[in-house]
Amino acid sequence: MGYVDIVRELVTRGAKVNLPDNNQSTSPLSMAIRGERKEVVRVLIELGAKVPPEMVTGLTEQEMLVARWRGQHYEAKSSQSATSRPDLPVFEEIDMPRCYGTDTAVLDAEMIRAARKMEKKT
Repeated sequence: MGYVDIVRELVTRGAKVNLPDNNQSTSPLSMAIRGERKEVVRVLIELGAKVPPEMVTGLTEQEMLVARWRGQHYEAKSSQSATSRPDLPVFEEIDMPRCYGTDTAVLDAEMIRAARKMEKKT
């Protein structure tokens, strides 16, 4: 949705910025480009997102260069901060093969989990 601070926080807590192929429509980079979230695209590159050679990001060459440069410095800091933050909660990673129905699929998964917890209590 374009919230750069949330993107940074998610990565700090272990979210992945890369898929094996960032051309896939479910990659964070592809979703940010499709949503025309230029600032998120820039931050994802800073956080280590690999840009396929033929991908059009909407950033200029200079913006790409600066984002990659910042990424080299951020990578060193983030690798230290991830291991030194045991106070952060661990989140379950959900692998979504397609974008279609993503919101409802996540909600369905949460409803099923809640229903199973209720069954165990009774």
